[in-house]
Amino acid sequence: MHFQLSFDYPIWAFALVLLSGLTFASVLYLRNKKEPYGQNLNRLLFLLRFIGVSCITFLLLGPFITQTKKQIEPPTLIFVHDNSASIALNNDSAYYKNVYPGVIDSLTASLATKYNIEFYQFGQIVAKKQSLTFTDQQTDIAEVFRTVQNNYYNRNIGAIVLFTDGIYNKGTNPAYAVESLNIPVIAIPLGDTVAHPDVTVFEVRYNKKVFYKSRFTVETTLRASQLRGNTAILELFDGSKKVGEKRIPISANKFSSTQYFLVDADKIGYKQLTLNVNTTISEKITNNNKRQFFVDVVSEKHKVLIYAKAPHPDIAAIRSSLGENFESKVKYINEGISNNENYDLIILHQLPSGNIDYQMLETFLTANKQLPVMYVVGPDTDLSLFNKLQAAIQIQSGQKNWIDGIATVNKSFGLFRNEITALEKFEMMPPLISPFGEYVMKLRLNSLFNQKIRGIETKLPMISFVSDENRKLGFIFGTGIWRWRLAMTNETGNPQIFDQIVTKSISFLIQDENKNPLQIIVNESFNPSDEIIFKALLYNKTAELVNDPELKIEISDADNTRIYPFVFAQHEQGYELNAGRLGAGTYSYTAQTTIGGELIKSQGKFTVENNSAEGIEPVADHRLLCQIANQTGGSVIPADSLQYIPVWLENQKNITSVAHYSDSYQPIINYAWALIICIILLFAEWLLRKMFGSY
Repeated sequence: MHFQLSFDYPIWAFALVLLSGLTFASVLYLRNKKEPYGQNLNRLLFLLRFIGVSCITFLLLGPFITQTKKQIEPPTLIFVHDNSASIALNNDSAYYKNVYPGVIDSLTASLATKYNIEFYQFGQIVAKKQSLTFTDQQTDIAEVFRTVQNNYYNRNIGAIVLFTDGIYNKGTNPAYAVESLNIPVIAIPLGDTVAHPDVTVFEVRYNKKVFYKSRFTVETTLRASQLRGNTAILELFDGSKKVGEKRIPISANKFSSTQYFLVDADKIGYKQLTLNVNTTISEKITNNNKRQFFVDVVSEKHKVLIYAKAPHPDIAAIRSSLGENFESKVKYINEGISNNENYDLIILHQLPSGNIDYQMLETFLTANKQLPVMYVVGPDTDLSLFNKLQAAIQIQSGQKNWIDGIATVNKSFGLFRNEITALEKFEMMPPLISPFGEYVMKLRLNSLFNQKIRGIETKLPMISFVSDENRKLGFIFGTGIWRWRLAMTNETGNPQIFDQIVTKSISFLIQDENKNPLQIIVNESFNPSDEIIFKALLYNKTAELVNDPELKIEISDADNTRIYPFVFAQHEQGYELNAGRLGAGTYSYTAQTTIGGELIKSQGKFTVENNSAEGIEPVADHRLLCQIANQTGGSVIPADSLQYIPVWLENQKNITSVAHYSDSYQPIINYAWALIICIILLFAEWLLRKMFGSY
């Protein structure tokens, strides 16, 4: 620890301190000849007055003491362990569940004497805990490295110790995720690299919504290993009824084949389909031989028109997100639009852009007063005409006044929000080109995202929704969302989160909420590892959001043999419920409450699909772990040689403790001893003068 005296004034100010003391002492003891003191006493009193006044003046200059502390930070080892079900899907499953956790505990305890130990487990998510259960149904290895980079920036990280079988089925390739990682990775390969006889329903592709009385295709890819010369029997069941069977000769020990089935959509509602594959050879792992999924047979598909000034990448991104769930059509202003065209929603991309299309749109929207509209406002939008076309918001801005805006999540938004962690990924997406100016809200907008401009979070909306007297309106204030879809694909491996935002926005605008003041918001399908999250909004007779009444819900399985009752919790302006995890199947729910003496109910359905990704690929990928270790300057240490981890760490000269220095500043006047010194000096002078007859 080091101390240093400092003050903010220049060094010559110290001369004023001495001059003030000298002046006060001289006036009293050098110029004053009336005091009856001897020469020695007079000198002593002069000295006491000089030092005392100088000290007081010095304190008035605000001097402070700089205290420098030295702290030694030992290197931190970050243990990250795969907690997915694939780890225990081998001959050593009993060892991994019963003995192995104790081995890891002993290892971390021995290293904790020299290193800081942080322990994470990963699967579907990355969690800071050490209890291993090997039950997660997905594995995202890349998220591990992103978590370390975000949580341990500018920390003394010695190494990441990665325990995994190298099998990932969620997120991006972890080899790409470590390209910017400056921390060595010690890879501990787990699992079985020996290919045993196995056949897998590797992938299933189908439309989740199909039309009643149509025929739809189920496409599946089979993979087989070490089964050359055998025949795979692939069966498709609709409920308990077999609707298709194929016999597939396996011609190689590494075999893949894509097969197709045509299925009749003969009944409205959820159709439970099951693909099952078998061979005559006994397999070590059989939970990858079966895939169950659900198809929603609907009577109609909503029609969406994307009406634009000109072709734009945003249009392709929106249409790709709508996919097979909506019947979408693209038209441009040169094609025109007639009043009798029938749509459930219209998306106006950078329109109106001029008087001609403004007049056309005004006529069309007047003729279709209840048609929901989604505005995408961009540089080609004529803002003055946009302000005239709708009454929800006015943008006071120069026609060429546009700026890059970053999305920030509005945490109070509750209409159809996913878990907030998923939405926060949009805060890392590229900026949109947004109108910059004064936004005057004529109606109260409900914003999903606000704008961050030049690093400052604002209340300016980026994606918002509102209802006027006749129709629902949605707004995207900015163009460039196609970059979001591309960046989300690079970040997570697929555009699913982006697509959900688009489809849920469109579904919300199309939904007729006037029929029921109680709105239940829940995803249509879940995986067994997902928690079932409900959100609810309740409106009173004056269309105001309320959440005072108690809201109950009952969830029942397809046969009504199991009923799960819950009570919603109040959350911001609405309600929220985490119903936990449910087994595979079709579920229905009924929510009810009483408001103003009137009983209000809302009903719906959702599915839980038995599509565990673990076990689909039974062979461990240790080559990926070697690649990660080589890219980061780490090492691969076998799971039965964990005692070499400390040896490897000792040999790394750059893995060492780091000294950190921190300065703290304290004014001297805050210290009691400084005041005590001044008081002692002045008191001593007073006492001497008192004793020798001055007072």
